[in-house]
Amino acid sequence: MTAFASAIFSLTSLALAGPTLEGVEDADLHRDISQILETYTQTPSNGVEAWRQGQDSANEVTLYLRSKGYYGARVIPRVDDDLEVVIDIEIGPVYTVGTVEISTREDERAKAVASAAIPVEPGDPLEATAILNAEGLGLAALQTSGWPDADTGFRRVIVDHARGDSEVVYDYRPGEYSINGEVYLSAPGWRESFIRRLSPLEPGAPTSRDDLSAYQRALQNLASVQSAEVLLTPAENDQTARDIEVVLEPRKRHALEASLSYSTSEGAGTDNRWSRRNVYGGDETFSARLQLATLIQGVESELLFPHWRRLHQDLKLSAGAKSENTDAYDQQEVFLAAHVTRRHVGPFTLGAGVRLDGSHLKDSEDERDFLSLELPLSALYDTRDNPLNPDDGWNIGLLVTPVITTGGAGSGYVRFDTRAASYWPLSDRVLAAARVRFGTIVGTSSFSIPADHRFFAGGGGSARGYAYQELSPKNAEGVPIGGRSVVEFNTELRWHLREKWGVVAFVDAATTGDDTTPDMGELRYGIGMGLRYYLSFAPIRVDVAMPVDKRDGEDPFQVYFSLGQAF
Repeated sequence: MTAFASAIFSLTSLALAGPTLEGVEDADLHRDISQILETYTQTPSNGVEAWRQGQDSANEVTLYLRSKGYYGARVIPRVDDDLEVVIDIEIGPVYTVGTVEISTREDERAKAVASAAIPVEPGDPLEATAILNAEGLGLAALQTSGWPDADTGFRRVIVDHARGDSEVVYDYRPGEYSINGEVYLSAPGWRESFIRRLSPLEPGAPTSRDDLSAYQRALQNLASVQSAEVLLTPAENDQTARDIEVVLEPRKRHALEASLSYSTSEGAGTDNRWSRRNVYGGDETFSARLQLATLIQGVESELLFPHWRRLHQDLKLSAGAKSENTDAYDQQEVFLAAHVTRRHVGPFTLGAGVRLDGSHLKDSEDERDFLSLELPLSALYDTRDNPLNPDDGWNIGLLVTPVITTGGAGSGYVRFDTRAASYWPLSDRVLAAARVRFGTIVGTSSFSIPADHRFFAGGGGSARGYAYQELSPKNAEGVPIGGRSVVEFNTELRWHLREKWGVVAFVDAATTGDDTTPDMGELRYGIGMGLRYYLSFAPIRVDVAMPVDKRDGEDPFQVYFSLGQAF
């Protein structure tokens, strides 16, 4: 560092010097108080400013020390001749809790419940955080044990400086003790039996505020509900049982959704969905989908039964037909399917289903008809905060699909497909994201597998910068034929520049193989930049990507346009 730079640094340090701390030997306490004093960074210009800074900082330090139990501490500010503010502290002993009293307005049962939940005992340090947290624990115990209307009164902490301890008095207004009565629905359009089945409230059990809130959240999450209220009715004739009234406001019965996408490798497309909610009064949703794109055209209908037969278990019935025309194959397909998913504790979801698929398929080998029976089994771990625009969390999925198929040489095989994506906020505006995929098919040769069941790579949902299905095994004429294994890697760095705008830099890689494991030496890489325009629910995405090692016949770049992040 030059002499001039050293001088500038010294002057800057003096200009930002705050009050000096003296008299505190405990390292942790010294650090915490120093952080409080660091907020006073400007050196006073005169004695009045210096004295005011000393008083203000001393007051803040006094409040902090009392919160830690040092009620006898002496905090003395002084100003030196050179206007330096010094905070002298005589810490003194930590005051303790002398006695703990709990008032519940002569309700002895409530007093026993609150007392059991409050961990503060005589002899404990008189720390403000512990005292306040204990009050909240006592209130929560009352509200979940039959006093749902309980509230706090006037808490008192009386400090005795002569003894160095205190008297702590917790005051609660418990209200009337209540047990759960019957659940009644005050809204037309839903089956009352279905609404009651969602309730965690056991008739005759002590009423819990947490259970009431959980019930309201479960109702609010129904697709057909705009808003939900779960209300306790007044007790009648001095009885403790209180009925629960459910008030629901419906969402619009019908919904129409549409999305557009475009890429130079896959062409243009639109995906349209019409839905009807609460079909049979149990929050069922029927939807019809029309997909029109350069490569795929299809129709599909779906009927979803939420909480089917048990809570957090859904049944989905679907049927559809589609036509797919790619460089690798042409296919016309019809299918029927049923799938059950069960949401477990936390972010875990398990699924199992059956699908009957009939297709006429023409690929580079020949033209065949297939009839396939699929039994998909899935597991999902999802902690993302927003599926269309995640800022944090993980999304890990495994799909195992045993298949029995006839067509040409009949065969049976098992298809494994696992994917994982994660998101790491680096700052308020910068996010790193990564995705990996691995898939393999075991049990038969590639020829016995319908072409649409094989693995392909390349394109907007795989490795950007390459044409759709480009990174796949090819026949002698250079036509993609698909393989029995695939691996993909995607990494992105996302900058949210302004409220509505952001940019992305990314690197993708992928390859497929004809064996059950791909050759990692054959990985092909694509790099690119993207622009994001953020709507209220998801960003509009525009990406431009190019291959790192362009080969003859490959396009120099690809452009992608769609809704939502790439992964």
